[in-house]
Amino acid sequence: RACLRLPIYIHPKKTSIQINGLLHELRTNYPDIQALKNNDKLSLNIMKNNIIGDFKIFTLMDTDDCTEDRKKKYIDSSLFCEYKLREMIIPIYTSPNLEEVLYKSGIIPKVFSDSEKVPGYKKLFDIPRLPYGKTKDEELKEWSEKLKKNTDTNFEQFIDYCIEQSEIRKVRFKI
Repeated sequence: RACLRLPIYIHPKKTSIQINGLLHELRTNYPDIQALKNNDKLSLNIMKNNIIGDFKIFTLMDTDDCTEDRKKKYIDSSLFCEYKLREMIIPIYTSPNLEEVLYKSGIIPKVFSDSEKVPGYKKLFDIPRLPYGKTKDEELKEWSEKLKKNTDTNFEQFIDYCIEQSEIRKVRFKI
């Protein structure tokens, strides 16, 4: 988010949220537009109880900890059919989990053990600086292309959205 200069809000949670508990988490913390408006970490343009602009709620979830039925409902968005902000939800899935998807897509050289995860991810998400390497935009575009070939995820939708928003902001703010 920093290298693309995007105002991305990440929901703070000390423990991971599973698909089975996601709807409860959303309803508890973000039951309606008013709750989003009251969140001082979000800067939203709200008029007549509608958000003006391109606001999305991306939920990035592994699917290895739920039933096949729950997984299907998450992926096709029917899990959110009774949630007030369902129109804003974009469910992003990695099946069975992020590490397997990144490995299968050729983004990481191996599935990291627990002790390797933090250093491995720090290296993976390091911010390259020109002229010494690729820009993060270029690297993310490569990741997106690799992920598009993997039927176990739609993670590229989130990456493509971020790249698109970054390009819009560069034009708008002439970065």
